[in-house]
Amino acid sequence: MDYYSHEEIASVIFYTLRLAESELLMYETCINYVLENCPESQLYEKTGCETKDELIGFQEDLVFLLKRFTDKWMHPERFEGYDPQDCIIKGLTE
Repeated sequence: MDYYSHEEIASVIFYTLRLAESELLMYETCINYVLENCPESQLYEKTGCETKDELIGFQEDLVFLLKRFTDKWMHPERFEGYDPQDCIIKGLTE
């Protein structure tokens, strides 16, 4: 991971980073593990997300990037059936 810059807007810090596809896949895999193994009652303590739906939103963003810009051989079976058209990320348009 390479750090380029950050900007604080209100109470949120936005980062400009460069990540390899393997790093994105690792982050998505970690989120998937938490979703499959962590009870929702412990979710905030473990991740800062209040609900599984909130965490799923982050996961969907990562899956979108991976499915759109990486070779299929990198995709785990759980990516099958996921349509990247269902997810819209600011700055990425057709």
